[in-house]
Amino acid sequence: MCRTPNFYSFNFVRFLSSPRLVTLGGFDLNLDLQPTIPNRTLRAFLDLAVLCQLSHRPMTCYEINKSFIEKFGIMIAPSTIYSTLSSMESNGEVKCARNRHVKVYSLTEKGRKVTENMNSIIEEIHRFLTMLLGVEC
Repeated sequence: MCRTPNFYSFNFVRFLSSPRLVTLGGFDLNLDLQPTIPNRTLRAFLDLAVLCQLSHRPMTCYEINKSFIEKFGIMIAPSTIYSTLSSMESNGEVKCARNRHVKVYSLTEKGRKVTENMNSIIEEIHRFLTMLLGVEC
């Protein structure tokens, strides 16, 4: 199973204490024009975040988005998630099955291998961001 890095907990609390919040469907969403670090990070690594969500169970696009709102207070446009899922399906990381009137996405073996290597992926991201941003900005 994929674990969410601990740094989200701190940012989630800071995110929800922002003065520009709106409640949508029972969830608080930030309306600030400048994206927060969690928002930018989720969008940059949306494919990995989706894989982590699907490592728990098969989900619809709506369920994936709802999990992002519940965990991070961030709503991603459904079209963005569908586009990401479509690319991941083309890459063989997820598969789609129709269940009544909705599409349900699940991991393929290739997608499961990516989630099993998530710790090394996180380390690689950390190394690159440290190089990119450095400590002497």
